[in-house]
Amino acid sequence: VGPAAVKVLENQDILLSCREGCSSAALAHLAVACDARRSVPAPTGNGSWTTAASSLEPVDARREDEAKIWRVRLNARGLTGGAHYRLCTDLDGSSGVELWTGDTGIAIYASGVVAAEPGMIQPAAGQIIRLSCSLGCSDMSVGLLSESCTGLGGNVSANDFERQLPWHATLASVRWQLVVDGSILWPGYIYRLCTDLDGMNASSLAFGDTGLSIYVSPVALCKS
Repeated sequence: VGPAAVKVLENQDILLSCREGCSSAALAHLAVACDARRSVPAPTGNGSWTTAASSLEPVDARREDEAKIWRVRLNARGLTGGAHYRLCTDLDGSSGVELWTGDTGIAIYASGVVAAEPGMIQPAAGQIIRLSCSLGCSDMSVGLLSESCTGLGGNVSANDFERQLPWHATLASVRWQLVVDGSILWPGYIYRLCTDLDGMNASSLAFGDTGLSIYVSPVALCKS
């Protein structure tokens, strides 16, 4: 039920719908592939294939046996920006001996783009979206606005990230911007910000949903 993305930052929440078996003893983590071992390996730093495991917490009820929505809070700072990870769970936790770590079937995108502003654009050409990126953004990165980021491939039209270089900027403070054609989007709709951080000519990473949305505003102030 939560976003299909985490930002490559600390304290990232994923909300889960759980029909049966979830409790505060259960553990969840992100990994390139879920390891069937009962013990979950610790992450190894930037570009790690896994996060550390964290306990589930009930969200919609005080009593665990009544909860249907659960939250897991993960430190995603060590993940590879722009990569997709699997959500893995161990329902009886590290002290349990009956259940194993397994793949939930849920893919989570580790978004290197952690903020986008403004959160709206006009339905006109040349709209600029300023991007803050924690990891993985480069001159090869591309992005676009779409109703869904699922299934995007080489046949889509995406725009390159551009460096924002104000006159006082240093290399460490370089930010990025994405210029989009808002005239081809429907006014009043909310679009997802989709990114492919290694570009469309590379195969290591694929398009993913950053968890960020942009509104196409149907109104503007009249100039007197």
